[in-house]
Amino acid sequence: MISVLLLYSNCFIAIVVLMNYTTTTKLARNGKKEFDQGIKVVLYNNEDIGLIMGKDFYDAIKDSGLIEQLREEMWEAKDKTTQMVLEKDAKGDYSDAIDFDDFRKKYKV
Repeated sequence: MISVLLLYSNCFIAIVVLMNYTTTTKLARNGKKEFDQGIKVVLYNNEDIGLIMGKDFYDAIKDSGLIEQLREEMWEAKDKTTQMVLEKDAKGDYSDAIDFDDFRKKYKV
């Protein structure tokens, strides 16, 4: 059993799901049946290659804005500038850092 806590826009959504596994072969043979059973981790050659979720779970989270937040996070993870800053930070190089008050003034936040 795995518990997932989602915080978004001052909303608290607690979701408890039973994590199931499926394979690409099972998806090809029994697609609809595989999708109707909550969240599943998809395995190929004993490695996880994806995650599928049933329509009920998707409907529960789509209006919360979580899908858009995940898309934004994935975009940022692939952004070259973000990757460069994180790599420098991991090495202890903070040369690109700016003061928070300067940031607020610059972007009028």
